[in-house]
Amino acid sequence: MTYNEISEICRTKLYKTLITNNKSLTTPTEIAEMKEMINEGAFPQPGNFEIFTLNKEKAYVYFEPYSVAPYSYGIQKIEVK
Repeated sequence: MTYNEISEICRTKLYKTLITNNKSLTTPTEIAEMKEMINEGAFPQPGNFEIFTLNKEKAYVYFEPYSVAPYSYGIQKIEVK
């Protein structure tokens, strides 16, 4: 997979988890700020995908606090098949 493909998968899943399914974001400004964090933290460059694990069937990319979401959201784990 390319960094662009990994980035697209991660951003799509992060948008769903952190924005679409997040009832605590109530204003357009809050949503825009979260989108900006996700876009920067999951930008298709090698440094953004350095923390990952692999098993026989799946790969997981981890994003530390402040990389794609505020600290209170914790570490984000995204499955990339």
